[in-house]
Amino acid sequence: MMEQQLITTTMRDKIIYILLFMSFSFYAQGDMLLASRQQSLFVSDAILVLDPDVYYNPSSIDVSAVSDGDTVTTWEDLGANGLDATAINSIELNLVGAERMAQFNGGNSYFDVPESSFLEKQMGTDNFTIILREGAVVQNTGYYISKADSNVSNREYGLYISGNNKGLFGGSTTSFSPTDGTRRLYIVIITGATVDIWVDGTQVVTDDSVDTVAIQTQSVNIGGRSDGGYMANDGAQMDLISIIPSAITNEERLEIEAQFKIN
Repeated sequence: MMEQQLITTTMRDKIIYILLFMSFSFYAQGDMLLASRQQSLFVSDAILVLDPDVYYNPSSIDVSAVSDGDTVTTWEDLGANGLDATAINSIELNLVGAERMAQFNGGNSYFDVPESSFLEKQMGTDNFTIILREGAVVQNTGYYISKADSNVSNREYGLYISGNNKGLFGGSTTSFSPTDGTRRLYIVIITGATVDIWVDGTQVVTDDSVDTVAIQTQSVNIGGRSDGGYMANDGAQMDLISIIPSAITNEERLEIEAQFKIN
């Protein structure tokens, strides 16, 4: 009898030990998961935290396009306004390693963003920021982004390249010579009548004489304009563009450059 009780007690102790071990493991895994989630809070998107009016990045290029050369029909807006861009004519997914880019093919392809009050910015009065990253193909002419038609008086805002110049238009035109290389990150900060343009962390323009331009009711186009200026003529590539409803601070600019600058 004593021997049987001893065996029973030993088995009970083993069961208790196993249960305690499983309980400890469960809570330990829970703590690790919680710690992982808490740590992920510190790894945030430096653009998304600024509550952008629109935000398109590599991950939101048509999720149905998975292979190099697949047709791209949409570019999803990751911001809260849900202004998804629609591909007009031939745009394809271009893969550089594991990186996704939208490539404009054909003479008249671009993305069209629906007209929205969030995108109505008055040059010379409003404060806002345009962020853009070009792809691996160097463009010679065309519009990165445009809320305008060919009439100069209607040029609400836009970023362009023309020959040896790049710049921002909006009533008056501010331009600079492009730097050599590819995959450039452009940050254009508009503070009323003052424009500051940064390329890969280097300030290339500061201009405090921007004209005031009336707000237009045109849609925003990416990679061209509805009446021309298509970057597709050069097989241009783009993988990030955003409009922020404020003139970002120097600290915010540095955080964006640290996260998105390639070179």
